[in-house]
Amino acid sequence: MLNHQRFDYSPRGINEIYPEFEKRESKFPNMIIEQQFFLYPIADLFIC
Repeated sequence: MLNHQRFDYSPRGINEIYPEFEKRESKFPNMIIEQQFFLYPIADLFIC
């Protein structure tokens, strides 16, 4: 969907960013990791 410009970003948790990027960067060469913008959700992450 990023390649077809259906959306501009796909929010990910801090623990998901680099593994997913490395997995998909060959398929999506235009995908980047934003370095200047941070989304702060009002939800907690609980790991059981």
